[in-house]
Amino acid sequence: LPFTLRPSLLFRGCGANLLKETSEMALQFAAAGRMKAGGDASSSAAREIAGAVGGGAVGALLVTPFECVMVQQQLLGTSLLQTPLDIVRRHGALDGLYRGLGLAALRDSIYVGCMLGLTPVARSRGETRPRT
Repeated sequence: LPFTLRPSLLFRGCGANLLKETSEMALQFAAAGRMKAGGDASSSAAREIAGAVGGGAVGALLVTPFECVMVQQQLLGTSLLQTPLDIVRRHGALDGLYRGLGLAALRDSIYVGCMLGLTPVARSRGETRPRT
């Protein structure tokens, strides 16, 4: 594709990306919080991290179709509504929209596991350590 500053081409895929990012963060925080909350009142580090990893994997179920649409929209130049219809018509709903789900789940599990699991655990461990 040639370089251009036309807004219709420059910002192609931003609508799908905006939908993806806002819904992804909401679902990841909700799923991770729900998974961390199960069990007894005392929360262990393993439960914190496992809940966050699970939240990332659950989030990938929602995010993968948005990412597929965003990438195809950027490549083909079709509209936000036309792109998913073309993907489903060519590849089917599951094969087309959920292409790459396994790797997306792995990526999001690692990212959310560190962001919502490992970081709070490390921070709380640092606060309990005596200062010298």
